[in-house]
Amino acid sequence: MILIPAFLIYAVGMVLLANAYSLTPVLIAAVFKAIGQGNGSPAIQAESVKKLGLERNGVAISTCLIGQDLGNALGPIFASYVVNFSNYGSMFMLYACMLLGGLGIYIGTTRKETQSKRKTILAKEGN
Repeated sequence: MILIPAFLIYAVGMVLLANAYSLTPVLIAAVFKAIGQGNGSPAIQAESVKKLGLERNGVAISTCLIGQDLGNALGPIFASYVVNFSNYGSMFMLYACMLLGGLGIYIGTTRKETQSKRKTILAKEGN
């Protein structure tokens, strides 16, 4: 379950970057972001393969890569609009909020799946 800490560490890096006004906090934020993204990207791919199963691992991995490519393409465009209307600190803070929102969605969907699996197991044990 590396995905949750990876999201949190990455979000901490974004918050640090949003509030950085010298080189030292930027470098500290870079470490947090590197740890978060370095662990988060493969964890997302692994989670996708786990959800779809090994027989569809190509679909799972390519979907993750398409999502990353779209984020890399559209993220800077979106960011430029945010910076145009506010500042860079707001942009990084917004990204931290988006990460935490994504984490909330992940936790919510995972919790529903876990509860559903528990009900299935309990129903089988009861029969």
